[in-house]
Amino acid sequence: MNKTTRYYLHRLLALWVDLAMGIILTSFVCSIVEKLFEANTNILESLMLCFFIVFRDVFDRSVGKRIFKLRIIDQRSNSPASLYQRIIRNISMIIGFVELPIVLFNKDSRRLGDILAGTSVCYKPDNTKGLLK
Repeated sequence: MNKTTRYYLHRLLALWVDLAMGIILTSFVCSIVEKLFEANTNILESLMLCFFIVFRDVFDRSVGKRIFKLRIIDQRSNSPASLYQRIIRNISMIIGFVELPIVLFNKDSRRLGDILAGTSVCYKPDNTKGLLK
């Protein structure tokens, strides 16, 4: 498997890990709320999942990115992305259906969120201090 294929596979797997965590966490919380208050939690589930998607990278990077040693960086300075940039890049995930065409037809294969936030995703092993391209 070449480097590019491995990179995109790792990004996709990291996303799946994050989404699985979000779905499990959301289902767990909503099942407790449903039992305690005997309420329908459909709207709560949707809001919680959206909240999780937008704020999953608040603590530098998500669990999926940590597993696959990926880091979000500011594309101009090559330094770690700011909290603002990490939130902006994830907001576009809520309207995910527009992401795939943009990735496929963008010459850099960047997501809409990365374009809007001015970020990129790269590999960064946990035991190094400098960012890797």
